[in-house]
Amino acid sequence: MEAYPVPDLITNTPQVRSPRGAVLVNDVPVEWESWSVSNNATSDADEFSVSIPASALPAELPLAQILDGRSLRVEIRAGLFTDPTKATLSAMATLIVGRTDDVVFDPVRGSIDLAGRDFTGLLIDRKTSEKFGNLTASQIATKLAARVGLMPRVTDTKALAGRYYAIDHALSTREVSEWDLLQWLAQQEDFLAVVRGNELYFGPKPKGGDPYVLQWRQGQGGPSSFDGERLYLKRNLTVAKDVTVTVRSWNPKSKTVIVATYPRSKAKGAAPGTSGAAVPDGFVRNIPGLTQEQALQRAQALHAQLTAHEMRMEATVPGDTVLTVQTPIALRGTGTAFDQTYYPEAIQRSMSFTDGFQMTVRAKNRAPGNEVNL
Repeated sequence: MEAYPVPDLITNTPQVRSPRGAVLVNDVPVEWESWSVSNNATSDADEFSVSIPASALPAELPLAQILDGRSLRVEIRAGLFTDPTKATLSAMATLIVGRTDDVVFDPVRGSIDLAGRDFTGLLIDRKTSEKFGNLTASQIATKLAARVGLMPRVTDTKALAGRYYAIDHALSTREVSEWDLLQWLAQQEDFLAVVRGNELYFGPKPKGGDPYVLQWRQGQGGPSSFDGERLYLKRNLTVAKDVTVTVRSWNPKSKTVIVATYPRSKAKGAAPGTSGAAVPDGFVRNIPGLTQEQALQRAQALHAQLTAHEMRMEATVPGDTVLTVQTPIALRGTGTAFDQTYYPEAIQRSMSFTDGFQMTVRAKNRAPGNEVNL
């Protein structure tokens, strides 16, 4: 792929980029025509698709083995290089590792299309009604990771899962996927459960680092410009109204019901009536075994989740491997309320010999003025 000049997204200084990509099937590098990777910040599996010329398959991967499709492990890597001769496989960042779900062979076009998910799919596809009351959440996570061959990166927890009475109720009435169970346990511990490559991470939510900057430049008597090809901004006025969250919890030590509501004062969002309702929306969540302070913290976290999609941003920009779904994004230069920090929901990267390396990011946050005070 030829080098081409684009603005650097961090420093906004012109640089020459030589994007390079690699596709490995069962650890064997293969030639490719195009690929795409979708990473998301939700509990869904990351996804990939890749188009491979059938005529260029290596001897280690004959066509019959590809079309058999019983076990096709795909890894996609990418990188940007100022010196293309240094574009080695080890110098590229891994964007996804996963297994193939669908194989499409087009003999007329002479192409093979592979599509699949990262190893989150191993846990999504497994159902369980097993009781885990005598194990902690971290022990359950370690056990489930081992069952599907994932390396556990698990932070120890102390409380037995039996205190989460909803587990026994849910698993006694229906089967759930092991991934849904992990996500539910992570929610109770205020943890993050995510598959990264060959590892299952079950632990505290990471703190955001330095923001990834997207710059809009307002033209002064001339055309405006942007770091990428497309910028789409949206504000939801329904979410902009006041929202309250109440957490109720039975505390077995004090034999009392703990109640915490957040916020207790009026938010600085849209004025009552302007968003379609004159009174706040109330959300109630029952979570057992919390102290008063823990209940308030959980109410704050739930409030942030509910109001996080008031402001939305979608942008298509030159691709890189710097941005992750845990990286905050700062939009600057529009001169409006949309100049703020956003948190990615999904990042889709694609590379082809016709369109080069690009990525589309969808991100969200609440408006800067829509803040609450205790």
